[in-house]
Amino acid sequence: MQDLIVDFLRRTKNFVLRYKIIIAFSYAGILTVFLLFSLFYRPVVVSGSSMLPTLTNNETVFIKRNVGINDIHRGDIIVFYSPLDHNKLLIKRVIALPDDTVAIVNGDVYVNGKLLQENYLNGVKSHETIPLLRVPPKSFFVLGDNRVISSDSREFGCVRFESVYGKLVFTGEETPTK
Repeated sequence: MQDLIVDFLRRTKNFVLRYKIIIAFSYAGILTVFLLFSLFYRPVVVSGSSMLPTLTNNETVFIKRNVGINDIHRGDIIVFYSPLDHNKLLIKRVIALPDDTVAIVNGDVYVNGKLLQENYLNGVKSHETIPLLRVPPKSFFVLGDNRVISSDSREFGCVRFESVYGKLVFTGEETPTK
C-alpha cells in the first residue's frame, strides 16, 4: 500500500495535489494515533497532596483502563472509586495484593512478614501501628505516599478490584512504562 502511494505521488505532476495528499495522510496518521491512544489511556488530574512527593496536586497522569487483576502489582499506582463516596476517584499506591498479609508497626509497613522498602517516601512516614490483616481475594491494600495526611486502606479498608478505574502508566512529563 505504501509503495502504491509513493508511486502515485512520483507520477503526480501537480505540486498542489501532492501537497494536499501528503497533508491528508498526515492528518489521518495523527488522528489514528490519537484514537488508538484514547482507547487505551485516559488522562486523570491528581487532586490533593496524598501522593506527595511522587505526584503533585493538579498534575496530569495517564492511566490504562481495562486492566486485569493480574496486571496490578505491588508498588503500582491505581485510580479507583472511593469506598466512602462512589462518585469520587482516588489515586493510591498498591502495598499488598490479594491474600497477602500486611501490618504497620511504628510507621514501618510489613508485607508477608517482610519490611517493605519504600524509597518513594523520602524518609517521611507516619508512626502508627495497625495489626496484621490478610487482604481479601480480589482486593488490594493501598496507601498514599504522603502517609501523614492520606485517606487510604488504613481508614476505609481494602479496595475491591471491581472499584479499580485504571492503573497509572505515565505522567505528563515522562514516557510510557509497562
